[in-house]
Amino acid sequence: MHVAAIEEAGKVVFLHKIEEGPADQSYGIHVARLANLPTTLIERADTILHELEQKDQLVTPSAAPTAIPLAEKAPLYVEDETQLSFFSVTEPQPEPTPPIEAKLRAKINGLDLLTMTPMEAMMALYQLQKEFK
Repeated sequence: MHVAAIEEAGKVVFLHKIEEGPADQSYGIHVARLANLPTTLIERADTILHELEQKDQLVTPSAAPTAIPLAEKAPLYVEDETQLSFFSVTEPQPEPTPPIEAKLRAKINGLDLLTMTPMEAMMALYQLQKEFK
């Protein structure tokens, strides 16, 4: 069973209709976009998908699983050189925090918000605004 969907101009529209049989393609990346997952994660998933498609390594579901005698089962962990990483080899480095932002962050973290009255919190915010304008 699958949810019927159509693709228009690179966007997937789910039809809110259940149909029998497997879907014609995976919509996982489209669903990730709809869920507003981080762009870098979606781009990496797209890269992995294209690599798998180029290597013809897409797994197709089999008709019915068959029982395998315990002695013939493969080990639980097999070193596989074709295994792709979920994380790109060159991770983007975070930009350094500007000194003024680091100073502001330190001052905000130094406030004990749980013990302040609303007026004290407002005055502290006002002082920070004056200092960092």
